[in-house]
Amino acid sequence: MQYYTIKDYFGLVIYLNQNTTHTLNDISEDYSPSNLNKHHKHDKLFKQILNNKDEVAKLINQELDPEEKIKPENLEKYETHYITSLYDEKEADIVYKINGKEIFFLIEHQTKVDLNMPIRIAEYTLAIMNSRKDLKCNKRNPTIVPIVIYAGTSKWTARMGLEENREIFRHNKGSSSIIRYNLVDIRSIEEAINKGTAIARMSVIDRLNSSSELLNAVEKFSENLTDKSERNEFAKEVGYIWEDRLKKEELKQIKEIILKEIGGDEIMSHIHEVLRREAEEMRKKAIEEGLQEGRKKGLQEGRKEGRKEGRKEGRKESLIDVAKKMLKEKVDIDFITKITGLKKEQFVK
Repeated sequence: MQYYTIKDYFGLVIYLNQNTTHTLNDISEDYSPSNLNKHHKHDKLFKQILNNKDEVAKLINQELDPEEKIKPENLEKYETHYITSLYDEKEADIVYKINGKEIFFLIEHQTKVDLNMPIRIAEYTLAIMNSRKDLKCNKRNPTIVPIVIYAGTSKWTARMGLEENREIFRHNKGSSSIIRYNLVDIRSIEEAINKGTAIARMSVIDRLNSSSELLNAVEKFSENLTDKSERNEFAKEVGYIWEDRLKKEELKQIKEIILKEIGGDEIMSHIHEVLRREAEEMRKKAIEEGLQEGRKKGLQEGRKEGRKEGRKEGRKESLIDVAKKMLKEKVDIDFITKITGLKKEQFVK
């Protein structure tokens, strides 16, 4: 677990001031002061989840494994709008404080890699410390624990700390440590199920690319959600993320699966129908491509052949593509063959 006290930051102020190439102006455009309020809808959803103290307590206990487990009632939201020493307005995603203690949890949500993350975390951390230094009631200096939740598709390649990739000064006394953060990068359905948090579930849901992948994930998550309120929230979260990518009827069916408002046979029927629609759309696309090829030749025979071959190959390739996606998500092979009508050797290498 990475956490820091004020002693760790004595050198940090000097480091940030002396390294003039590392200023707030160097932060990527998405995080410049003028764009701080232009959050992506996914960022808003994660911020909403992180406003739930129960979810935050689960996150801290699972990812940091503190000696004394954090209770939701012992957490309080802390003001995240600061004025830094550089007179630039900065706002972190979420900051929580333990009641009666100078212990803070700084939580950032990312949907893409930010190579300047160590500097951002350092700036936020110093801002929190500066906000506490004039409080005479404080008997202890604050400790800040940075957590970065990553839900992007590419691999996280940013440095984990400011001390990485910097000039080495070897010495036998003192410390050169500056700052590191704790990275939460949940990608598999199984891992998210084991953690059992909304943050883990949406980290997976946010990365899916097709309705077949979504159906597989929804079915698995739903089997492990016994609390009705959790199911309701999960249905809302999935609907919010996927409302622009699915038809209204498909979205309604997925919500029904989550809420278990229909029987098992009906659920399978709904899943089959959504998969059939996806395969049909891919088939139509293949047919259109075949027709376009025929038009290019300028021959009537070419158009007929394109329609015939496109229909035949389009249906086959679309079903195979769907089957491979389901197999990748560890869906049972017998289930895949039943849904698609394909033979196992057609999609298993």
